[in-house]
Amino acid sequence: GTIETCKFMLNLKLKNDFMKNYQIGNYLMDHPVNNAANGFVDTINFKKNFINTKTNFNSKNISKNQYSISPTTNFLEKNKILDAELILNFKVNFQSSTVKKYLNNFKQAAPLYFKKLFKKKNIRFVQCDINPEQDAVFTNRISLNFDKKDPHSNFSVKINWRKSENMRKTQLNLIKNLGQFFIEKNLGRIAVKNYLREEGRFIPNSPCIHHLGGTRMGTNIKNSVVNKNLQVHGFKNLYISSGSVFKSSGFANPVYTICQLSVRLGGYLSKKLV
Repeated sequence: GTIETCKFMLNLKLKNDFMKNYQIGNYLMDHPVNNAANGFVDTINFKKNFINTKTNFNSKNISKNQYSISPTTNFLEKNKILDAELILNFKVNFQSSTVKKYLNNFKQAAPLYFKKLFKKKNIRFVQCDINPEQDAVFTNRISLNFDKKDPHSNFSVKINWRKSENMRKTQLNLIKNLGQFFIEKNLGRIAVKNYLREEGRFIPNSPCIHHLGGTRMGTNIKNSVVNKNLQVHGFKNLYISSGSVFKSSGFANPVYTICQLSVRLGGYLSKKLV
């Protein structure tokens, strides 16, 4: 609903001069999923170490062959990085071209360790995807497309959005830390994707999951659109319940938060109308 909400509000802004300074559409956020690293891991010892060893990550077993891990609050504050979820997918099938490529590269780069690791019975190919928080950037925005209208004669929208350098550094930091843990505990090896090593380089086509921001919640009309009760500044009877009111993105699915905000708004309005 974020894009449609911003589209409605931007078209409304055109018809109301007092809204000319409203920051509608700015600070668009998401948490796009990237494949950040791949490698080979001893899954049995990995699970034992993550359960019994104090690490920089919190972990959760999603399914038999999938783990979700996220950095601790202390680690985030110490390294001054964004929050993120790392999803580790353990794969048994070694016949795909991708896995064969990594097997060959691993064997050439570290032949002795390769031979030692694959003597174990529980080695799996691990695909490490990262779902990072996105920092709020003013220039990431939804704006009106004055060359195109929808069937209701409202202007359509265009989106200006890109990942920040902070997102790249966050992902590189997390993968390096996880890789170092694998080395220290002799669990295996992972190889970081090249795009994370190069400053200013991004993957333009990584899938976006949840659009957030654009009509932010706050107390100041200079940097927000709705107040704590989701009421649009300057309006008596206009409220917004949408992912567009978020001031930060996090990495988790926002649906429950949106539902809770809607229930809270319903309670507020019912009391107001009585």
